[in-house]
Amino acid sequence: MSTDAVSPVPSSLRPDTPAAAWPPVLVTGAESRPGLLVVRGLGRAGIPVLAAGSGPRPLGFASRYARVRQAVPSAAADPDGFVDAVVDLARREGAGLIMPATESSLVALDARRDDVDAAAPLAAAPSPAVRTSLDKRAMLPLAAELGLDVPRTARGASAAELLERTADFVFPLAIKPFGPGVLVEAQTGRSMDLKVTFADDRAALARILGEWEDRAAGLIVQEYVQGLGVGVEGVYDRGRRVALLAYDRVRENPVTGGVATIRRSIALPADLAAGTDRLLARLGWHGVGMTEWKRRPDGSYVFMELNGRFSAGGAVTMDSGFNFPHLVAALFLGRPLPSFPPYALGVTERWLIGDLQALERYAVARLEGPGSSVATRLPPARRVLTDFVRDFRPGVGLDEVKGDDLRPLVPWLLDVASQAGRSAVRLAKALLRPWVRRGRSLLQRK
Repeated sequence: MSTDAVSPVPSSLRPDTPAAAWPPVLVTGAESRPGLLVVRGLGRAGIPVLAAGSGPRPLGFASRYARVRQAVPSAAADPDGFVDAVVDLARREGAGLIMPATESSLVALDARRDDVDAAAPLAAAPSPAVRTSLDKRAMLPLAAELGLDVPRTARGASAAELLERTADFVFPLAIKPFGPGVLVEAQTGRSMDLKVTFADDRAALARILGEWEDRAAGLIVQEYVQGLGVGVEGVYDRGRRVALLAYDRVRENPVTGGVATIRRSIALPADLAAGTDRLLARLGWHGVGMTEWKRRPDGSYVFMELNGRFSAGGAVTMDSGFNFPHLVAALFLGRPLPSFPPYALGVTERWLIGDLQALERYAVARLEGPGSSVATRLPPARRVLTDFVRDFRPGVGLDEVKGDDLRPLVPWLLDVASQAGRSAVRLAKALLRPWVRRGRSLLQRK
């Protein structure tokens, strides 16, 4: 499939199969952006959707494409209760397929695959492939074996062992869990709510590892890779590529690197396509998957990870012309695979709530005094503010707001307002903190 030419959003957004011809598909993670994306993608293809979600305002429940809405326990907080509820819903409604839209739901469902498959097939890669993708300790060596450039990485059973194994690493270093929190907790018996953090020197590394000494076995330490994030998302049929699309992660939360808040579709780089093909062929990958890369300033690419579910930035794939949920449903249900024209280039999508969070974190970091390393150095304030305001321009889509499905607009606006309020409070606290400290100092002198 060529992906070099620009083309309009195709007719794949219109149903091409009568709804009655499809069994219902149960979508988990309906509270998330990927969940809303999957509900919409299936609904646009005329596939009946059963939406399962947790939380106060699941966006997917508001979609006009959700025919059944079922609140279920959180997959992260209560994985067994979540799986029991999903299995019960699938049996009660006669689901033909269960499609996980979030990583936590994928982990929980895969852990009890026999129970799940007895109710309805799970639209995910084989368990060994899923488990490899979730564990960076297995994923990165496999990628290196296949000739992909990967970050230099260390693991260990204790803080002392990690310090020893990183003795000749080049700073700054990134410290992160080896996988999702639910997987790390299952393997180590310890909760892991650490997000990626950076150490600019050995003293900082020792301090951070010391704070996580009792959970050091759940950590990895990597040399920081400077560059722009690139996502390559696609669908594979038992290791054979069906469709593939690439996008730049133009802006992230936090601005120094994290979750993409602005994404723009790009022509598929040949070396990333080849690397993704080799990796997913080795794993016998079946279904949706996304490889994440860093493009260095010299133009070379470093493989970072493989995500075995619909990406949080999936709206850019849909609006560029690829309805991956429809394609995955057809693949797992044995239906003819829909065809798509070449995807559109330059399609830009925004996660506004994440952008607000990133702006807040940037402002607080400026007030508190950021680090000076490449990993923690902040861009100029004028550029950050200009980019944030500029991207309200026409032509930049919003992940959650689509003209054919406006019902999620109300809960989305409530979420935006809530985030704006929280950001304002945190920023006010950061502004007042020096004055509070000064006041305490004066009182102590008296």
